[in-house]
Amino acid sequence: MAAQSVTYINEHIRALKPAEPGRGTRHRLVVVADSTADLVCAAGGLVYDRASLGWDVEVLLSACASERVLAILGVRGRTLTSVTLTDMLDLQPDAIVASHHLFTNNRRVHRFVRATSSHRTEIALWGGAAWPTELEEGLGPVEHRLSQAALAFKPYAIDAAGVR
Repeated sequence: MAAQSVTYINEHIRALKPAEPGRGTRHRLVVVADSTADLVCAAGGLVYDRASLGWDVEVLLSACASERVLAILGVRGRTLTSVTLTDMLDLQPDAIVASHHLFTNNRRVHRFVRATSSHRTEIALWGGAAWPTELEEGLGPVEHRLSQAALAFKPYAIDAAGVR
């Protein structure tokens, strides 16, 4: 990899590798959902809020994505079939928000969540009766209070997803 210039007071400093996720990089949220309708209804406001706060939000869907819904939320998306487990792990998220259904029924999603749960990644699952026993204990329900902007945009995303 070629060295990249870094702007400092001392102009002679050069970086030999890109910054690793963590300090000095944007926070990254990965959302895993069955469909855009599932995404919007369960976590649309949270996704919008994180994206508007400058988080890098990656949406992975088991069904084809509605580009209009994703645009309203201010994020980009891909299908789960287009990414490998290695691709998912390379995202190195600070947080994962996922469908409990996909966590329990999709082996790749299950392995992704399990692998990142030991790396100080915040994990939230929606749906399902109980928290999976194989994930760390000591966790409880989380409630995200939507911003006024999320409250304004979420109904448009719901309509675009054809839920109403």
